[in-house]
Amino acid sequence: MLYALGRYEESEQWAVRGLELGSMDDVATQLFGLSVRSRLLARKGELATALSLAERVDALAASSEDPRDPGDAALNRAELMHLTGDRAKAEAMTQRAIDCYQRNGAVARAARARRLAAQWAGSSSTVSGGALSEPKDATGDPTSTTRAETRILPDIEPPTR
Repeated sequence: MLYALGRYEESEQWAVRGLELGSMDDVATQLFGLSVRSRLLARKGELATALSLAERVDALAASSEDPRDPGDAALNRAELMHLTGDRAKAEAMTQRAIDCYQRNGAVARAARARRLAAQWAGSSSTVSGGALSEPKDATGDPTSTTRAETRILPDIEPPTR
């Protein structure tokens, strides 16, 4: 959630702490922590390391018992592709996430992926020269609704009966 709010330093501290304290076989902790770390590294311009972590996230998600994890991993990679300016790969990864969510009945997550894709399509945020270049909104507020919504926000799926 800290990442979604644009509080990157805090989100990095907590992601690292979670990875340190969590067990290596705790797939949920590893997926979440590595996903956040990969996006933060991409924002810092450390693209090779970010993509390497994203590959680890993909591999973990493929072995997870939660059928939504591969979709989350694809959406994580979609954000990385968006940040690097590779729109075609971002769109392909977003579609992969949507397909996964739809197959597994995660309607809210599929809708969120569609919203993110639409927002990314209208954004010019990219990593260049080792730093993220994001257009400012009219207010210049980094926590404005428009900018905060472009980050991957957690969804709460209704319980199944």
